[in-house]
Amino acid sequence: DPRTRVLTDLLDEPDRLVVLDGEADWTVLDAAHPLLRLALRATAPVRLDLDVVVPARPVVGLLDELARGVTVGITTRRHAGTFLDGEARPAPRQLLRRMVLVNARPAAELAALATDRTDA
Repeated sequence: DPRTRVLTDLLDEPDRLVVLDGEADWTVLDAAHPLLRLALRATAPVRLDLDVVVPARPVVGLLDELARGVTVGITTRRHAGTFLDGEARPAPRQLLRRMVLVNARPAAELAALATDRTDA
């Protein structure tokens, strides 16, 4: 997929910390079986238009923070696999160089989902 190829090319550059000039928006795709979508739109250092869908369950404890708008890191499956290679835990600098960073805007939908999950 050409959209993910741009991301892979960025991540394949050694020792480069990438902060995207753009924004990301969280939405809840399915509240009954929560799926979240992060719509990422960036213009620099490359043009990137990518939607990432993730289950809410693994991040349920972070929904409040994500809802406030935070910087998120995006990576590929191949690059994520390198996080756990070997026995030593990677240094924060190494982790940051295996993802691209983008600012996500505040998301009322995530705040509502976080409240629903804590009330349940």
